[in-house]
Amino acid sequence: MTQKTIPKLLPQAAAPHSFEEIAQQTGLSRERVCRLEQKALETLRTSAQARAPQTLLETEA
Repeated sequence: MTQKTIPKLLPQAAAPHSFEEIAQQTGLSRERVCRLEQKALETLRTSAQARAPQTLLETEA
């Protein structure tokens, strides 16, 4: 399964879904869905932290 197929499987991605619902719709285990969410959140955190110093420099200029 690729990242491109997930939005097609979950067209109402803006609405909250349980790990169980996502697992049933994607054919993944509930634990795998949970791990994927954790990895995605960590990626967002690290990318936001990487951009933060650049944003501060841009606002001071």
